[in-house]
Amino acid sequence: MQVKTTGSKYEFFLEGPISEKTGLYDYVIKNATEVVVDMDKVTFINSIGVKNWISWTMKIPAGCKLQLSRCPFVIINQINMVHGFLPKTATVESFYAPYVCECGTEANLLLQRGKEYEYPHNGEKERLDIPETSPCKKCSKDMEPDFIEKKISGFINPPG
Repeated sequence: MQVKTTGSKYEFFLEGPISEKTGLYDYVIKNATEVVVDMDKVTFINSIGVKNWISWTMKIPAGCKLQLSRCPFVIINQINMVHGFLPKTATVESFYAPYVCECGTEANLLLQRGKEYEYPHNGEKERLDIPETSPCKKCSKDMEPDFIEKKISGFINPPG
């Protein structure tokens, strides 16, 4: 894990599993106005990792923006299944969605806030424009989403 601080902004670059051994939990965020967690190299999360993640996010100061970027699909599943995994003031800025081709190729397509989706704001509803296909790099045919759209979009407009 790498950490970068610039004034009141903290940036964490996570690698490997999120578990009881994740170094992120050793950081106490004080006087921060923005925390960015880049999850590009996260491989999985276990149940203790989920518990510790929720505990850590609860310690982030009120008024501090928490932004998650390049979240792997395993994190999106946790966000949508585990109440409290994503604090109400946090946003997912980008995440990887799995796509599959009939030739057997699998790929993860990066979906970005402001491009493929947007949270509700200024009286407008949430927006979700997930590509129906993506070109396969192996055979050039169309790859299709390997997920159910309604099951991944819960974080964009959570109930309540």
